[in-house]
Amino acid sequence: MSEENPKDKKREIKEVLCWASPGCHDACRLQVTVEGNRIVKLRGNPNFPEKQKQGCGSRLPHLIKWLYHPDQLMHPLKRVGERGENKWEKITWEQALDEIADKMTRLKSEYGAECLAVKEGTYRSDLYPIRSRFLNLFGNPGNFVAPGTVCLTNRMALYYALMGTCSVIQKKNVSKVEVIDGWNFSESREVSRWRRLRRRLREGSVKLIIIDPRKTKAAANAHMWLQIRPGTDTALYMAWINVVIEEKLHDEAFVKAWTFGFEQLKERASQYPPEKVARITGLSVSRSPILYGIRYFDIHSKIKRVCSEGLLKRTSVGGKEAFYINERSGD
Repeated sequence: MSEENPKDKKREIKEVLCWASPGCHDACRLQVTVEGNRIVKLRGNPNFPEKQKQGCGSRLPHLIKWLYHPDQLMHPLKRVGERGENKWEKITWEQALDEIADKMTRLKSEYGAECLAVKEGTYRSDLYPIRSRFLNLFGNPGNFVAPGTVCLTNRMALYYALMGTCSVIQKKNVSKVEVIDGWNFSESREVSRWRRLRRRLREGSVKLIIIDPRKTKAAANAHMWLQIRPGTDTALYMAWINVVIEEKLHDEAFVKAWTFGFEQLKERASQYPPEKVARITGLSVSRSPILYGIRYFDIHSKIKRVCSEGLLKRTSVGGKEAFYINERSGD
């Protein structure tokens, strides 16, 4: 960014939407103070009525430091020493793009377009269509690894398969029970999820169960914290399914009319009785009714919907009477 004459600088406050696409779905409302061509202040928008969506207070000050940090990479660098020596030289964009194109052309010619794989971390920009179009033009079938493969992708596929659409809105505000598995949302999604749920906890309108080896902030505030051994979540879920089927807590008419493979599921789940799974998870047998019995909260409604979100599992119980969320996230 070019330096401007201080006399020409004028402060201006702009109202913006925080959209770290799609790394965060909270869409907080912010106020940005701009001086000249630089952001000098960032805060939640006090004019927005929804207080819990006014930004992550502990993170906003660091965003400006990150944006203008002197170590920000602003131009291509090419390694001039051995790998690991951390020796680089600055080159032009034209040279960088030409060298990359030449190498990719040689690789494609020798090994085929399938030799290319794309690996991306948590998104902070709109790269989905760009990445897909690039792979398509290169002739690649789509060899990529991204957060979506362990997040929303599988859930979207199931939505389309089961309901014909992925526009399914979860009614969190009417849930009576929430079960959160392995997701430290009290820190990673503090604004939208944790503040809202914490308010409902204070009101006494929801019960909270946390499944996590660690005692997170959410676990400390939960009605029940299930400290299972790492990696034993699936066994716990199978025991849960076992109890739901054995106690006939599911919607039998729906299962009969709209599903297949239920008998195989029943047979598989029968291999995971609560006593066995208590030993697997490290939880005491005496707590089995609490672990696997939805009856603990006097919820005897029918299972309405089960879907998967990659490693995340969500189970809606009894429509407006209860809403179980089993979630896992890399945050």
